[in-house]
Amino acid sequence: QIVRASPDCNPDLFWALRGGTGTNFGILLQVTYKLHKMPPLWGFTLTWSLEEAPAALAAWQADFMSSGAPPELGYMGVLACTGKDFAPQLTMCGLYWGSREDGMKAIASLRKHTGAKLGKDRVGTYNELNEWLLENIPPCPDLAREDKQSTLIARKLKLDDWRRICKRFAASPNPWTAVVFEPYGGAINQLPRDANAFVHRNADVDVFVDVFWMDPQQEQQVKAYLDDYMKLLDPLGNGESYQNYPRLSQTDYRQLSPRQSESAYELSLRNRKKEAVTVIVREPVGGDWQLLDSTLPGEKVAAGVLEFSVPVPAGQEVKLRYRVRATF
Repeated sequence: QIVRASPDCNPDLFWALRGGTGTNFGILLQVTYKLHKMPPLWGFTLTWSLEEAPAALAAWQADFMSSGAPPELGYMGVLACTGKDFAPQLTMCGLYWGSREDGMKAIASLRKHTGAKLGKDRVGTYNELNEWLLENIPPCPDLAREDKQSTLIARKLKLDDWRRICKRFAASPNPWTAVVFEPYGGAINQLPRDANAFVHRNADVDVFVDVFWMDPQQEQQVKAYLDDYMKLLDPLGNGESYQNYPRLSQTDYRQLSPRQSESAYELSLRNRKKEAVTVIVREPVGGDWQLLDSTLPGEKVAAGVLEFSVPVPAGQEVKLRYRVRATF
């Protein structure tokens, strides 16, 4: 069935299609956008050493996240080994809708009080600047495999919390890890929290840890590091995770032979609605595999897909656990 969705026609579907969850409700055949003329933008980076980073992050949260910064300023922050000789550093990659002069005024307090160093500095189009600012971020090989996990921070953290976040980054098992800070506020918060399906407007920042590896031995080490990092971050967050970065927790791994292994996983599903829901979970599984045990019945719906139907009561959380054996 083909339907239309707008503020006046199927408004519930129009609400759901905007905000990052649109793929759950149907196939979008046609969309009409209101366009806005975009002038040249100013692009820049500010950098801090790893030792300076905790104070800089505290200053971001105080004046450049949910409040303080002008809506013309947009930025993301990255902890990564992108400094000289791959030294770890914090980088603010920013765009300003306006002149370079006005943009410099907007970030003047950061430069004055946190020891920030101005790096990249250029006027251009959005597409030009976006690619230029994110060049070599994260600094990983082209063929690397990736995993990531997110938490949203809604309360003001103490300086010591930011220190622990930066210290944990320094323990990365390889130089390819990136910890990314996606701040909310400004134009994002000009809409009410319930205006569409993006429900995270009451948070200050989305923080996700992005890890990479090249071989199975590195994979286990890197994923253990990611699990350990999330044990630090989750208590600082508000219990939510941005929907782009869902992740299973791998609770066990056994190499049975050179061609056969067993893995156990845990996935938490939280229902914030006032009514019960059933979530269909489809997990990719490689090789010739079999489901050994699980907390709920699982079905092999395709050669590489394991499916679960998970009932989640209203306002509660359910943990799905399962173990698979795979032969390659």
